[in-house]
Amino acid sequence: MSESLWARTAIEQNRRWLSAYVLTLTGDLNEYEDLVQETLRIAYEKRNSYQPGTNFSAWLKTIARNVCRRYMEERKRLPLLNYEEAQARLDQLIDESEQRLSAFEEIRKQYLEECLEELNKKSRRLIMLRYGRGLSLKQIATLTGRKLSNVTVTIFRIRAILADCIRRKENNQLHPITGV
Repeated sequence: MSESLWARTAIEQNRRWLSAYVLTLTGDLNEYEDLVQETLRIAYEKRNSYQPGTNFSAWLKTIARNVCRRYMEERKRLPLLNYEEAQARLDQLIDESEQRLSAFEEIRKQYLEECLEELNKKSRRLIMLRYGRGLSLKQIATLTGRKLSNVTVTIFRIRAILADCIRRKENNQLHPITGV
């Protein structure tokens, strides 16, 4: 994964819960955003120490906890809440949220597989070449004997069809996170 993609993904997927976590631990409305930034900066610097396949949120939470602890020690402040109780409850909520998100991702993956099956063979082959084998659009054009512009437009349209199919399937089911 490229470094910029890693950073964007880490920020995008974790900023909200991380902000709530840091704010709860410190109770500091003026500094929590800086503490979140510091947490993400440290995570980025230590990204090579993260073991893929392990719990990323737990790894990030440990960094945030240490950033908050250092912040509180430097200011000789006590947390507003019982630190251990707040941390335990937040950990529980984050774990529950991760489980719901994981279930949601599995359902979306299932929907994608079902929608791929609904495509005709030519469309499915183009998608598999692009995303299954990771070929570039230019490589696909060469391999299939099509113009690059044709391949680009066709894959764009197939992706739109897949997205619409997944949305239809989601709308016919209760949302696994909200239950609505």
